[in-house]
Amino acid sequence: MAAMTVLDYDTALKFIAPTCEYDNVPMGKVTGPDGVRAVLEPFFAPTLENEFRILRAVADGPVVFLERLDRHRLAAGWVELPVTGVFEVHDGLITLYRDYYLQAVLYAAEYELRAGQELADEHLDDEGEAAEEQRRRQRAHYSRAAQLYRTYAMRACDSRFDLKVTFGGSGRANGERVDMSERTLRRCITLYGILASTHMVNQVYSAYYKLLKTISAKAWEPSKETLQDLEGAQAQTNAYRFSAKVMPHEPPPPQLETEDNS
Repeated sequence: MAAMTVLDYDTALKFIAPTCEYDNVPMGKVTGPDGVRAVLEPFFAPTLENEFRILRAVADGPVVFLERLDRHRLAAGWVELPVTGVFEVHDGLITLYRDYYLQAVLYAAEYELRAGQELADEHLDDEGEAAEEQRRRQRAHYSRAAQLYRTYAMRACDSRFDLKVTFGGSGRANGERVDMSERTLRRCITLYGILASTHMVNQVYSAYYKLLKTISAKAWEPSKETLQDLEGAQAQTNAYRFSAKVMPHEPPPPQLETEDNS
């Protein structure tokens, strides 16, 4: 962890066994130090600074569980990602390395969204300090949810090892991970619209558009639902009125698989 804080891959990878299986769930498995580097280098490329906080650690013989809060400073500021990691260590080398990252981000986003929605019936239109505090709490929940959805949307398609990152074109459907990425983008920009953060709506969509065009070799096109939500978010002007159903046409995200990446 200390070596990865400063992105010292050469030092960090000395602790990876040649046969180590690394699985960044649900994005696919790789083997050995070279495989780990191939996954992590693109992931950390945009980061300017990193911090890994270990919140809980449990060991059972060679197996170690770590609950972490990974913090990454990007050009736009700090991003915090909840992660659970599983390691198996033999003779001082890591032989199994599994991070449950994307699911944790998505579940955290869903929690923050629902926590904000539960405040929708708390007389937010009333005057006074109590109502103002309720509005402040709801905005905080929605802001955290938007940031987490943004993280998922931008990270879900950045692994060349994930077989579910495929782009259709010519009438063919995109892969499951691409659809899920775009769905979380819609949730993100809708929430920023509700928060009257028009600059964030435009900034997030512009970055996502450029990313998907690049990794798809220009095959990706935004769906009509995405364009509708973008237009609605850009038109949102009231910073204090929140709808209980912020995405009426969006079903809840399905539970992501943890093993099957075929």
